[in-house]
This record gives sequence, C-alpha cells and structure tokens, in this order.
Amino acid sequence: MTATARLDRLAVEGTNHVSSRIRLADGCVISVHAERGADVVEVYLWPGVAAPDTEGRDDADPAELLCTNDGSGQQAGTLCLDVPLQAVRELIAQHGGERADQDDDPRP
Repeated sequence: MTATARLDRLAVEGTNHVSSRIRLADGCVISVHAERGADVVEVYLWPGVAAPDTEGRDDADPAELLCTNDGSGQQAGTLCLDVPLQAVRELIAQHGGERADQDDDPRP
C-alpha cells in the first residue's frame, strides 16, 4: 500500500462529482474532487493544512469561497483548483501519508 493509495484510487476512478475526504496521518484532512483519470484535481485544504507555495496551484476566487466560510466572514479552509496530482502526493507525504483507517464517506 502506498502513502497515497486513496488519492491514487480517486484519481483513477474519479469522485462522481462530489468531494472525497482524505484523512492524513497527523490528523489533518483534505478533500479532493477529481474527474476519472485526472492529472490535476481540485483540493480543499481543511483548517490546519497550509497550501504550499508551489507553481501550478491556483486558489479559487473569493466569490467561490463564500460557501466555505463559517458565517463569521472567516474562510474555514482553502480551495485550490487545478492542482497537479504530484503536488497533492507531496502535501500528503509532508503530513505523514494517508491514515490507514479511511472511511468511504465521500463528503465531510
């Protein structure tokens, strides 16, 4: 089993037009939306996960993030669009890999 087995499966199979949660070894969480066979994915970084400053990562515009705030005007996390799979693998590795006890609930 690789450190990114769930991510790799989601990229191959797609996420059926919903985001799928990936729990990381250090307790952090990301959500991924991928089309079948995707090379790039949409990633939502839950609070506690910082977006690495890398080439090929675009944040969504503020209007798109209105649905991700907690009502206080504070953004609850960060939505990144068109993120290369390798960058997501590297992010997961920085957090110790994926937790072994992933559940199959597609939405957080």
